[in-house]
Amino acid sequence: DINGVKAEPPSQQVMAPADTAEKTEIRVRFTATGDIAAYSAEDYIFGVVAAEMPALYEEEALKAQAVAAYTYYLRKSASNNEEYDITDDYTVDQAFITPEKAREKWGAEAEKYEKKLRACVKDVLYKKVTYKGEPASTVYHAISSGKTVFSSPFLITVALRGVSFFNASMAFSALYS
Repeated sequence: DINGVKAEPPSQQVMAPADTAEKTEIRVRFTATGDIAAYSAEDYIFGVVAAEMPALYEEEALKAQAVAAYTYYLRKSASNNEEYDITDDYTVDQAFITPEKAREKWGAEAEKYEKKLRACVKDVLYKKVTYKGEPASTVYHAISSGKTVFSSPFLITVALRGVSFFNASMAFSALYS
């Protein structure tokens, strides 16, 4: 109990099984143009992971990002407007690039990285993190300097604990065990 905020025990936070009945078309609003385009859930999550993380990262880290990205989308889309589900603006939602832009970004490594990312996304497609039966707040940041801080003063719904840097594949394996 910190400042009146009580953290739920970790047993209340779970990885929900894949639900293939989830919405499979995601409408993305591109902030630069205002255009709206629809993507399959697989292509959308692929585009988020391609935009948010280097494709050379470990597969388990990419899978964890894919789960976080899908969970974030589910939580965000619950309060969306009728025209689109989410934007490509990382300052508002989460970064997103099209598969074509990802291939441009990767250049000569495009085929290798696309195959790797698609396999990671397919492996965890439709998996989400839940808290009390609802999509959890899967906030994340790109740079941590090896350490994060306790966030309860800022995130009231679920108190997140700060951690020192550790192996991402260990963390993801622990999530699934």
